[in-house]
Amino acid sequence: MKKIVILSMCCAVFSAQAGAFKCQDGNGRTVYQETPCEQASLKSVGTIKAPELSSDEERARMKGINKKASADFDDAMSTRKKMEKSEKEEREAAHKRSLDERNAIASERQARAAERDAQASEVRNTLKR
Repeated sequence: MKKIVILSMCCAVFSAQAGAFKCQDGNGRTVYQETPCEQASLKSVGTIKAPELSSDEERARMKGINKKASADFDDAMSTRKKMEKSEKEEREAAHKRSLDERNAIASERQARAAERDAQASEVRNTLKR
């Protein structure tokens, strides 16, 4: 996952170095795009270049981006772990309720069986007399 974050940051740096082209369409609206104004309906108004940063400034900028990305990743992982824990607790609670229901049903069946045994015992005793 960290490799993906680092790779995307490198791509962001390279795209920032490319600059942008400022063009005007036939209606006079200004359009910014990554490619030169080659269409017949667009005329070039100028090129906007990314500000030149010293290597120290660029390192500091990238360090800030990395720190923010790392913090965002940590937050996302923390949220995910909390959700997984909550889901696990919900599953365990549902399982416990299911066991309690089954135990209640089993207890009822045992009570009915004990009643039937008692009735059968009474019938046997009255027949023996």
